[in-house]
Amino acid sequence: MNAVGTEKRTLNEVKEKWKNLHSSVKKEFAGFTKERKKTGGGAAPKAPSAATAKIVELFKETPSFTGLEVFETGAGKLIY
Repeated sequence: MNAVGTEKRTLNEVKEKWKNLHSSVKKEFAGFTKERKKTGGGAAPKAPSAATAKIVELFKETPSFTGLEVFETGAGKLIY
């Protein structure tokens, strides 16, 4: 990161920035999805920004964005 940027950052600063960015993208994406699923007409929800869309594309198949649909417990039970 330091090789391509103008500001020098520590590893912890980069990790914290990514964590905060990832979190804000998840919130924006969840809000967009919630608004999109509403019924009753009205104005369409504002589309996510280009940067948000790129991050969502990277993580759209991961449980951090989609959640866990079904998983098996140690006792062999399925939880939905």
